Amino acid sequence: MPNSARPMRLGLLFHAILLTGVAANVDANTPSVVLSSSKNFMYPDIDHGLSESLYPNEAATAKEIANIIEMTIRKQYATDIALRDAHPKAHGCVRAEFKINETLPPNMAYGVFIPGKTYQAWIRFSNGSSNAKQADIKKDARGMAIKLLAVPEKNLLDEPAPTQDFIMINHPVFFANDPARYLSFMQDINSDRFLKKLHVPFALGAKGTWIALNTRNKISNPL
Repeated sequence: MPNSARPMRLGLLFHAILLTGVAANVDANTPSVVLSSSKNFMYPDIDHGLSESLYPNEAATAKEIANIIEMTIRKQYATDIALRDAHPKAHGCVRAEFKINETLPPNMAYGVFIPGKTYQAWIRFSNGSSNAKQADIKKDARGMAIKLLAVPEKNLLDEPAPTQDFIMINHPVFFANDPARYLSFMQDINSDRFLKKLHVPFALGAKGTWIALNTRNKISNPL
């Protein structure tokens, strides 16, 4: 499998995870259990034209990660309005134009990347910490998400969708390089056991831990 296809596969993984997230108020008496959401869980197909291939048990791993996120959110916000598990604090949402280079090479002109095309868009700037009350001056990962509007394409689940998202952080490489490693990280970071949290560097490995630490930076103004 070409290395260039791996980030695309991880992108599909996290896209599927986001689709199964919780975005509603939760009753105080709601127990922290995994809901039966298998009927709504549709994992994207691979793109043979990009030489993509699945990791071992990738779809099942994605579903397990989604369940961990759901349980964590239900537990954390049992008596309050549920927020995102990551990047819950937004600094601003700005209107933008997303312009495709007119001289874009033909081998890159796929999907929304139509040479000369301009999309109206929104950009959301955020902090990565799950603690939305954390001071902005503290070291943290910073997010920048672009949502294109009026996109004449279908989404990864082959359903009509007028938008397309590009999700970015302030580092060129994500700290987990495969679904199994990310699952191990999620199990550790969301555990109530202190010893499990100490296992996080082992779950990420030396390189992943180095990337995670370097993703956290200190800024004076989040915008």
